[in-house]
Amino acid sequence: MSLTSDDALGFPSAGAGSGRAVWAGTTGNGLLPGPVHWRKVENTGLGNNTIFWALTNFLTTPGTLLAGTQSNGGYAYTFVPPSNSVAPTIVGTATVGKTLSVQSPGTWNGSKTIEFSYQWQRCTSASAASCTVDIPDATQSTYVLTDDDKSKWLRVVVTGENDFPTFGQVKASSNLIGSVGANPNTLPGANQSSIASIAGPTLPSSSCAPAAA
Repeated sequence: MSLTSDDALGFPSAGAGSGRAVWAGTTGNGLLPGPVHWRKVENTGLGNNTIFWALTNFLTTPGTLLAGTQSNGGYAYTFVPPSNSVAPTIVGTATVGKTLSVQSPGTWNGSKTIEFSYQWQRCTSASAASCTVDIPDATQSTYVLTDDDKSKWLRVVVTGENDFPTFGQVKASSNLIGSVGANPNTLPGANQSSIASIAGPTLPSSSCAPAAA
């Protein structure tokens, strides 16, 4: 994690009343960390006068940001990782063709602002232990049930992230919905072949010979 500001001073400083702010940047934790993801650090309620920020220790980020002002006194802002206290909830009808939706991502604690991402899972029973399959590309807050979901249960896994680098490891799972039934609007015989296969009786063979003169 690193900190910067948009005033081009080269160190963490910000003027809350001038439109400038402190930004926190995080990357991945793999061999190739990937691009930096920048987010504006929450500064609500810190007064209207110029605020100058500094980390208590640049070697142990994230940590506590100290802020001194012209006349509003001093402030301290400590980065707190996200944590879930109330599980997410999903709603919808468990029928092929219907849409399931995230009713609530749950209740989360930690430094503002917490961002959420979603992954829908297919389960083989009503037990959470059976939810081992991530549905490919099902990463929105809604999901349309398909034939592959028939007789299965569904849930969503919510990941919470903020300025404290947790690398997507803080997750919470929703309730299960299922088992998924077939689409009742499917026409009878829709899964049958339309190729005709009518066979008639076999006629006996006959031969014709000219009559004798």
